Amino acid sequence: SPLHLPVPAMWSALLVSSAAASLEHCDAGEHCTAGPHVQNGCPAAFPVKRINVQDIETLQDFKAVMDRGRKAKPLILEGLVEGWQASAWTPALLSEVVGKEHQRYEGDAARGKGPTVSEFFDKWGSSTPEHPQYFISEDVLGVAADGTKSIRSSNLSLMHDIVPNPFYELDWLHGHWRQHFGLLALTLGGVGARSNLHVDMYNWTGWHALISGEKVWRFLPRETSPRKLGDVLRKDFKGLAHDYVAQVDLFAVPGCASPGAPPVAARGPDVARYPFAEGLLAETREVVQRPGEVLLLPSGMWHQAFYAQPSVGVSSQYVADHDVATMLTEVVRHQTDSDPSRGKRIKKCLGGNSFWQMEHAKKLRKAKACLVELGVWSPSELKGHSNIAV
Repeated sequence: SPLHLPVPAMWSALLVSSAAASLEHCDAGEHCTAGPHVQNGCPAAFPVKRINVQDIETLQDFKAVMDRGRKAKPLILEGLVEGWQASAWTPALLSEVVGKEHQRYEGDAARGKGPTVSEFFDKWGSSTPEHPQYFISEDVLGVAADGTKSIRSSNLSLMHDIVPNPFYELDWLHGHWRQHFGLLALTLGGVGARSNLHVDMYNWTGWHALISGEKVWRFLPRETSPRKLGDVLRKDFKGLAHDYVAQVDLFAVPGCASPGAPPVAARGPDVARYPFAEGLLAETREVVQRPGEVLLLPSGMWHQAFYAQPSVGVSSQYVADHDVATMLTEVVRHQTDSDPSRGKRIKKCLGGNSFWQMEHAKKLRKAKACLVELGVWSPSELKGHSNIAV
């Protein structure tokens, strides 16, 4: 249901129009962080726009904020997490409720072989940048990554700690497309833990809610030369899309950070090992995320997260109106890259330019039918996929 929040309508119009503005020109003030600051080849602070969801009157206004298109910059939402029961999560509570759950993530080579939640918390205090402790799992919060695992009531209770959540009602990915990964991922990390540097599959828009701790996010421009990233791993995701992972780690060795970033994040790529990464740090833009903030991760941007403090968070993704065509273009491109003849067949099946003029729901149904016709999907995989509204 919509966010009927008691705020004058003029605030909605103001926020919607401001969200469409370029974040590169965000003025310093109560809704923005200061920046950018360039410092001798070090990262610059992203001038991130901040929007408090309590100032958004309706679901449609929220949709206008989140549906920002391919040129979007990082954006921080405030005032959303504090309304979740999840804002009270602690290591003790998570260990009690889901402590026996193993780390499971769709991208892992060996699913189910990771530590349990309790095992992770036993050692997260010993984490350092040189010996990081990192945990991410798509199964723990109630929705199985493979779509088949039964949901235990304890896990489902944690998922309900993250509602009401307007992201569920504005998404063309989960349910509309295919439930082949978890709706929500639990992300845990000790000091110095970090993700890899990557671009998300499907060019979706990611979001990360920080429950506790502090994280530093680094972003690279969409036009960054692949030569500066090394051998880019293209992980094939169920024959549908690629998840692009860079060889370079932007936090590998001691280096520097943007002004205002926590000192532990003053790190950079190992240019002695990867000389092609020389100068890459100067192209980097940083966002410091603090508890209670939701960071929207723009479609198509290289990004990497670093844990400046022991942190608990929740991640997910969505495909908004502007990104449906981008997502389906990625699917067609993947089919063509995998098998040029299959690429020609899927383009023929979709029907040319008329396909792109269809309503989103019809486009998605048509694309799924073509993938079944080509043998990429089986009909059974498409059953039971309705829109998710919790």
